[in-house]
Amino acid sequence: MGIFDNTDPLVQDFDVLNPSIEEYTPEDLPERREQLSEIESLYQPVVTGGAPFNCFVYGPTGQGKTVAVRLKTSEVARDAREEGIDFHYVHVGCKGCDKSYHVLVQLVRELKIILEGPGVDKPKGYNQKDLFDMAMEKIEEIGGYVIIVLDEIDAIGDDQYVLYELAEATPSNAKLGLICITNDTQFRQNLDADVRSRIGSRKIQFAPYNAHHLINILSRRAVMALRDTEFVGLDERSENESLRHYFESDVLTEEVIPRVAAIAANETGDARHAIEIFQRTCELAMREQAEVITEEHVELAKQKIEQDAIRNSIESESQQRKLALLSVIKAELKDETPAETRELHSIYRTLTTQGDFNQLVQPVFREKLNDLYHSNILAKDKYGRGRGDGYTNSYELVVDLDLALETLAADETQIAEFAKMLDDYR
Repeated sequence: MGIFDNTDPLVQDFDVLNPSIEEYTPEDLPERREQLSEIESLYQPVVTGGAPFNCFVYGPTGQGKTVAVRLKTSEVARDAREEGIDFHYVHVGCKGCDKSYHVLVQLVRELKIILEGPGVDKPKGYNQKDLFDMAMEKIEEIGGYVIIVLDEIDAIGDDQYVLYELAEATPSNAKLGLICITNDTQFRQNLDADVRSRIGSRKIQFAPYNAHHLINILSRRAVMALRDTEFVGLDERSENESLRHYFESDVLTEEVIPRVAAIAANETGDARHAIEIFQRTCELAMREQAEVITEEHVELAKQKIEQDAIRNSIESESQQRKLALLSVIKAELKDETPAETRELHSIYRTLTTQGDFNQLVQPVFREKLNDLYHSNILAKDKYGRGRGDGYTNSYELVVDLDLALETLAADETQIAEFAKMLDDYR
């Protein structure tokens, strides 16, 4: 049966199961009532004509920081306009912006969109000071209240120019509010004292979701996304009671959502991760043309996500790291792991001699092994050789051998030939 032949699929709305907030944004975050209230309080001075408070919003990824700021700021903007207050909200995604310059490019473009509408180009050919001056000109032109949200601002690292200048700015025709969202809980603390002082001390923390929170989040999405799935008797529910007790579905066994929530809560507390597992779970069930989504589909989805993460991690490694990984794989195939650095370097030298590769000396080769350790591809152990002989490191695989070989065999360089050779060696 083709995908278009099923007129009543298990999943009725895939967008709701998409973890990206660009595809689906919830209309409320009941698990973040406290944080939503704190965000709203940032705009309290607007009521009496004052400037909004600046603030840092921080917490691990997938905790609802961006959605909460968007929801509450959009709500305040709507209410302000109804009161005749000129109120604008600018969201600048800073991911990939490793310098203040790139943040300013994005900011100027977003400000121009407010004035000119969608379709404007990014400014080109300007220096950093000119870009900041241009941003101030646009803010003056917009006027009223302008809230600037710098999302994932920790991407700029030590380059604090944009934060210093925005916190210092006092446009004559507008009042600025600055909200900095970061996944790095130490980012604010690592800023220059002058920058911290100018932005202010207000902070809003988003702690990781627990399993109870994630069950509620997934339950709401399941009701919107799946057929024959609904809440029953919600009118009798107390505010903090789990939605699980009011959830009914003919296409989802009762273990599925608690299992997905438990996995995500145990690993990261990341709602996006939980939603991704649930999305993959539903996809697998549909691919099998199953009538009911079960816990077995959850385990298969979890395994698939983990394999994809390992595959992507190996694929993104440099050529020399892949050669180091091949060295460990060969030792593993010979049942000689954990293997010391010098033993692995000997295997590595043989591989590089057989191929067209630069050969690294042992200390640099050890750095590549350590890089793979930090990428959670290898395990490392340090032990003493004996009195007066110092210490040495030993390494072994922590990822599935077959998956590692399969990934390397798909490489577009001579690495693939070596991987296939090692596979044949077995």
